[in-house]
Amino acid sequence: MRDLIPNTINWIVNKVVKHPTIVIRMSKNEFDILHFQTGKSISKKANQEFSTDRLIIAEPIIAEKFCRELIDELLGVKGKPITKPLEVILQVVNETYFPISTAEKMIYRDLAMYIGASCVWIIDDHLRKLNHTEIEDILSGKTKYID
Repeated sequence: MRDLIPNTINWIVNKVVKHPTIVIRMSKNEFDILHFQTGKSISKKANQEFSTDRLIIAEPIIAEKFCRELIDELLGVKGKPITKPLEVILQVVNETYFPISTAEKMIYRDLAMYIGASCVWIIDDHLRKLNHTEIEDILSGKTKYID
């Protein structure tokens, strides 16, 4: 009985409180990150390169660390653990890096999991940024062009 109350509370909180949704738009050595629920965003080019002419993420450890720093700054949790898992939408916005290979998709999923994602969508539309309605459609499962 003692475990029932905290487990029930956790279940209710997870059903009522939305997980933060982070939209990450990647280009060569740069992340443009949007917190979907608040509309806040941050965009920075990395001091240490993680991309090459062939791969957007050629140095995963550098890219993961840089992305996590930006997300911590965006969420205001710098130096603290993120308490709720993230929903992450990843989009490569650069026609040089298309089509996305299976190996690249694995790298992108690893990046998302490292930064705290409980689920990840990889968007294969590189010519423009997704708008608010398209992001809502992805989260609700209406969109068919996602991986």
